[in-house]
Amino acid sequence: MIRRFLTTLLLTFCLFPAVSQECALGVGGKDTELIVLVFQLNDAQQEKLNRWTEALETENAELQARARDLLNTHPQETTEEVEVLGTKYREIKEMMLANSLRYDRMLLGTFNELQYQRYVELCQEVMRAPMAPAAESGGGSGVPE
Repeated sequence: MIRRFLTTLLLTFCLFPAVSQECALGVGGKDTELIVLVFQLNDAQQEKLNRWTEALETENAELQARARDLLNTHPQETTEEVEVLGTKYREIKEMMLANSLRYDRMLLGTFNELQYQRYVELCQEVMRAPMAPAAESGGGSGVPE
């Protein structure tokens, strides 16, 4: 009975995260040109993508520096210290992911209906949840158009 419960629990954790994860575009990643090609971005969209990629790199560089400093300076002699380190490091990584997803949503906000439909179809193929686009203005992020 315990074995059946553990098997069910394991399958639940293995199957459901793949279905519920957001479908990221990867703005700021290595595949910027692929985004341009797949979604046939026009010149204005490409300009925004390039500007937002630079802004994301700047924001995340600061967080990466914080993560490096944390790893280099935080005590790691006891289990408790390592657990605290892990929690703090995870928080920084979550901030970086949130930044990336925010810029993905901003780019989605520039998509026309056909581009967004293509995005939804690709997300469904990989069993990810499509994100809602942000307003094209960037949602008050402070990043200029």
